[in-house]
Amino acid sequence: MLTDYWVLVQLLTQLCAWVLICGAVGFALNLLWGWQSDSNSELQIRLERQSYLISSLVQFVLIFQIFSLLIFLQIANFHIPHLIRGAMCATGALGVNEFGYPILYLKMGGVLVYAIFLIINYLDNLSPHYPLTPGKYWLVFPAFGLISADLGSEIFYFAQIKPDIIATCCSVNFLEQNSQSIDNEVINSNNQTLLIYGFYGTGIGLLGLFVGNITIFKKNNYLIISQLMLGIIFVGLAVLALKYFFVKYIYGVPNHNCLFDIFFAQYYYIGYVLFFLYYALVFTLLFGALVFIFRFKIPVFPSTFWVRLQWLGLALVWACLLIPSLYWGLWQGNL
Repeated sequence: MLTDYWVLVQLLTQLCAWVLICGAVGFALNLLWGWQSDSNSELQIRLERQSYLISSLVQFVLIFQIFSLLIFLQIANFHIPHLIRGAMCATGALGVNEFGYPILYLKMGGVLVYAIFLIINYLDNLSPHYPLTPGKYWLVFPAFGLISADLGSEIFYFAQIKPDIIATCCSVNFLEQNSQSIDNEVINSNNQTLLIYGFYGTGIGLLGLFVGNITIFKKNNYLIISQLMLGIIFVGLAVLALKYFFVKYIYGVPNHNCLFDIFFAQYYYIGYVLFFLYYALVFTLLFGALVFIFRFKIPVFPSTFWVRLQWLGLALVWACLLIPSLYWGLWQGNL
């Protein structure tokens, strides 16, 4: 599988990103050792000049890493299933060995770390004194660890894929009534009802926080932290509710709970829309929270910015609630 051109391109680009982040790690060590913001020494001036270049380089690498999640999903969902017998989507492609799903989860979690650096880097560049520079370079180390683990896992994953392996996958995961699998326990028990209540409950609560911050509380900084915490819970429940409940209304098949088919054209790529909304909501909440955390070190944002940020978050939550609900409502609760 390592000779496949799609795989080679993926690994080569990951290798390039790893080499660049290695250079950034070396610079971060020098900067953290010698940075003195109140000094006008030659070393400080050189570090400030180099920092702008290196941070731009790291920004480019991390933006690519965010897109690499999409690229990997495309390869796993559309390309590899054509090379493995029995695999019809990413469920079979990722399940051929023990590295498939960990890579996906690693990339999904890494996006949040990369987003934090990108936001802090943006805030840091707003001030001519670069007050957040030492702090943001601490994030280079976990980013390096994630990219290294990503590259290593992908090499092992692709190397162990054999075209003659028959994947234990079907593009639709039909569930037997008497199956004792964990997925079936979640789907067939009262946990499903609790999951839906949790999804709508946290969503409505998040809407209330956004509306409150717009109308009553105005710019309540502590409310922004509450929004972030509740928003992360909401997105987690939204993904679980999508997998274990809403997808069967998207597919129109009662026992079809494969989460990867929603990225196919026959379902109008609705999966890309939903996960874009989830990540956009988390990014919006992270931005507000990081501005609050560093509010004494960066220029003050105008009140209009905060209002627009709250309206954006409000619209994203509405979309996250409305889209799966429309699928459910169109079927009128019955398949």
